[in-house]
Amino acid sequence: DVLVVVQCRFNSRRLPGKALAPIAGVTMLEFLLRRLAPCTARPGVVLVVATTELEDDDRVAECAAALGVPVVRGATDDVLSRYVQCIRVHPARSVIRVTADNPLTCPETLDRAMDRLNETEADYLSVDGLPYGAAVDCFRAGVLAALDGKPLDPAEREHINLHILNHSDRYRVERLRAPDEVNFPRLRLTVDTAEDHQFVASLFSESETEPWTIPLKEAITRARRSCGMGLWRPFAQWA
Repeated sequence: DVLVVVQCRFNSRRLPGKALAPIAGVTMLEFLLRRLAPCTARPGVVLVVATTELEDDDRVAECAAALGVPVVRGATDDVLSRYVQCIRVHPARSVIRVTADNPLTCPETLDRAMDRLNETEADYLSVDGLPYGAAVDCFRAGVLAALDGKPLDPAEREHINLHILNHSDRYRVERLRAPDEVNFPRLRLTVDTAEDHQFVASLFSESETEPWTIPLKEAITRARRSCGMGLWRPFAQWA
């Protein structure tokens, strides 16, 4: 029913190799996959890693395979085609997009998004209000297949929700608000730079045995404490 796709590539632009950078004693990709593993206990949910066919991404594929997570490899710069390829290999009605540079993506958020998508007939659903780097969005699989057949520009093929957002009048769009306890949209928890990686890694101690199970609420508390009530970077401040 639901395909949870973690898009990941080794050669990221700003921080090459970040998917395999260490967080709490494991690679960032392993941290995320272990964090999302409980979602697959739900009937009909499959977790898959979508990466490229580049040799550098052999390590990404090996990391996923070692955890028993299926891997689909496709085009380097055409992210949309990778998603469509995932749907062909693992047919599903809905697709949840997760990016590997967001290690604190919340499994409970995925569950809420799945429930809401099932309740509605939305083509696209986003979860609003979560920290930057903790949100997810959902697509009807048929919508992604239809997008693949459109003459999209490269940016719309790289950011697979962009065309929908630019033409929201043509799609059934649903927005799910994050609960108040985790509604901190100005807090930055993504890993896009070396500074980001250092910050997220600093939220964990060596004594934690399963750090990937941290509730998002606790991660937010630690982040706020670490960055002095939000004064981390200009776009990471909150009111």
